[in-house]
Amino acid sequence: MLVDSSDFECDTLVDDGKVKKNDTQLHVALTQLASEFGKECRLSLSNFFTPRCASVISTGSLKLDVVLGVGGLPKGRMVEIYGKEASGKTTLALHIIKEAQKLGGCYLSLKRRTKALRGQGNEAQGEGACLFDARHRINFGQQTPFRGKEVNLGIMGKRNGITKDLDEKDMKRYCAYLDAENAMDPILAEAMGVNTENLLLSCPDSAENMLNVVDTLTQSGSLDVIVVDSVAALLPQLELDGDIGTCKGGALSNIMTKALRRIHYSLCRSNTLIVFLNQVRYNANSNRSLGPKGEVTCGGNALGFYAAVRLRTSRIGLLKTNDKATGVEICVQVVKNKLAPSMKSAELAIKFGKGLCFEPEVLEMALDQGLIVKEGSSYWIEGEVLSSKPAAERYLAENQEVSERLVTDLRSQLFDRRS
Repeated sequence: MLVDSSDFECDTLVDDGKVKKNDTQLHVALTQLASEFGKECRLSLSNFFTPRCASVISTGSLKLDVVLGVGGLPKGRMVEIYGKEASGKTTLALHIIKEAQKLGGCYLSLKRRTKALRGQGNEAQGEGACLFDARHRINFGQQTPFRGKEVNLGIMGKRNGITKDLDEKDMKRYCAYLDAENAMDPILAEAMGVNTENLLLSCPDSAENMLNVVDTLTQSGSLDVIVVDSVAALLPQLELDGDIGTCKGGALSNIMTKALRRIHYSLCRSNTLIVFLNQVRYNANSNRSLGPKGEVTCGGNALGFYAAVRLRTSRIGLLKTNDKATGVEICVQVVKNKLAPSMKSAELAIKFGKGLCFEPEVLEMALDQGLIVKEGSSYWIEGEVLSSKPAAERYLAENQEVSERLVTDLRSQLFDRRS
């Protein structure tokens, strides 16, 4: 078949003078932006051509880390974990704190001074209003005023506030747990492996104070993880001041919308992971396509937009030993994920009083990756021969060094991200 040459378009020659002129104009525009708006607004082509791999914190479950696609939850982002009651939300949040503490976390900087609990038109008053004072002293147990109220930022397990001068060798790393539900159990947290001595705890009395605490701690840049438990328990000041039933609906939604804009601004300049726990309600008029029909989360729609990752937890069964319930089985579904494909799920096991069942996951995934050899019913783990699966799980639980080496090898194989 003959083809007419007019059917094709010839490539035009590149005008070097025009290209150079465009480059010059772009350079002038970028220089002008940097001078007028500062370095934070400076554009850089390298940001779009270099791999942008976010730093992550493990969830404490290898299965869930695999489902998330990047090996954990990203730092510098918001995460929402929601579900029905007794579906493992708090347990998962405590394991995230545990993993952050294992990584080392962020130092409480001796050079950084937070302008302490400041908000728009609501600056804290008094010398004791700062988390970090001029003498580089950290006052964990002192009362910090918010809008005339007092919010106690205290160390878990400490009845009396402590004041400690820190040297370089004494610098510790901290996470924060903001307990709006007033249901934190320090004994359970310690049983899961959380270092409660380095866990900041606060129970603000209103939604405004709670979200101001989150914003201030995020601005400090000195915490790795902030957990808010939970959005549904946040109480607007209007409801506190009025009678029950007199406050109009939508107050919490409006507060969340305004507060999350501010927190997101602070989060863009921080490396803190903020985990919001949330409850679900039933609304027959809901048109949401994700999750069961009629299921909605508390606090409005803003959190769903700002969250980089949304996890939905649900209980699917019980763990039993000799007809006695010893734990629960849950399913964690990745409803939203800005860093990897979503709509994946992982089934996890939780033992009462101990947290996530970690050893069975390590054993199963190490077998898949060839790090552990199975012959018949026997397991070969670094030269040790175990006769059964329960024996292999006990061996991993009793030998933490072996378990940690397997986890390190698994993570290097599963989450090998090239920068």
